[in-house]
Amino acid sequence: MSSNHVSNHPKLKNMSSIADLCQGLVETEKSTIYPLADRLIRLIFIFILYYFLFYLKVALANVSYILYMFIFDIYKDQQH
Repeated sequence: MSSNHVSNHPKLKNMSSIADLCQGLVETEKSTIYPLADRLIRLIFIFILYYFLFYLKVALANVSYILYMFIFDIYKDQQH
């Protein structure tokens, strides 16, 4: 392997997260050498963000429904 390989690069060798890897690829200009790897990592980020926001939306909808039912229950009890 050549010394220009990503796994041998000193700045990229000890990356601990995908975000660090993306930033390191851009800083070392390896994203221009490995455009498919860069795009794949970005695509993974997009899917993770999409599913996170989707489940967050579902969770918030459930919480708002529970709060609505709780408030409606209190209001109903006050009417009697």
